[in-house]
Order: sequence, then C-alpha cells, then structure tokens
Amino acid sequence: MWGVNACLLALLLLAATNSDAQAQRPSNTELVVVEERDAVGLIDKKKIADCIHLIVHELHAEDRELPKILVYHVSQESANYMGVGSGSTWRTRGNGHFRYEIWLIGEPSNLAYACAVESVLHQYLGVSLAEDQRAKIVQKVVRDLDATVNVKHLR
Repeated sequence: MWGVNACLLALLLLAATNSDAQAQRPSNTELVVVEERDAVGLIDKKKIADCIHLIVHELHAEDRELPKILVYHVSQESANYMGVGSGSTWRTRGNGHFRYEIWLIGEPSNLAYACAVESVLHQYLGVSLAEDQRAKIVQKVVRDLDATVNVKHLR
C-alpha cells in the first residue's frame, strides 16, 4: 500500500512541477529538483549544486564520482502524508541503479541544504567521520553559502 501511495505522490509532484523552471538538472551535477506547488518558498538549485561542490571539497573527494540526487520540495501536508521529516535522506534503487533522495519541507535554507547534502555524501562516499567533524563541515558550508550572493536577487 505504501508503494502505491508513494507512486501517487510522485505523480502529483511531477504533475505540479513546471518542467521548464522547476525540474531542471544543472549540467555540472547529477541533481534533479522536483517542487510541489504548495511547498513554501523555492529551491535554489545553484545553491544545492554549490553545496555539493563545497562538501565534496571538504571531504577531499573531488576525484570521486557523485551520486544521482533527487530533491523533493513538498508542503508540510504532503510530508505528513508520506511520513517524512525535513532533511530526510533516502537511498533508493531503480532500474538497477542507486539514487539518493532528499526531502525538504517548508521554506528552504542553506542549513537544510548543507545537512541533507552532507548526509547523502557521507553515506555515498563511505567517509568515516565523528559527528563533531560532520557538524564542522556543515557549519563551514553554511557560512560559505551565506556569503554567496546570487546575482538574480540583485535585480
């Protein structure tokens, strides 16, 4: 039954997505973002791509292949229905390949991006770090993202 519910929600999310503006994949990462229309705020795909780059650098994994990441941005109501919390990360398998899913609920933030991406890359790369080291990486990445200005916002 859960599989049917997940498929229905996925179809609803895809139907609610503006394919030109909201489901683009940046060319430099294996990243796809799906946004539900009722979700608060908008995902900044460039910030997530920057976050991936910064965390890969912090983990000294620039020469490693990156995972495919699917980011779902949903409303609190949809998250409650699916039983997921913000920042939930899942490793799923489809067509013989693994991908990682990040679920962001409500207003996106640099902290939410950094925590979720760090969790995915930590698992994918199999890095062995203590929790305090992981927290320091997240804090550094959040500071770097906070210092980044998006030119589109200056218009």
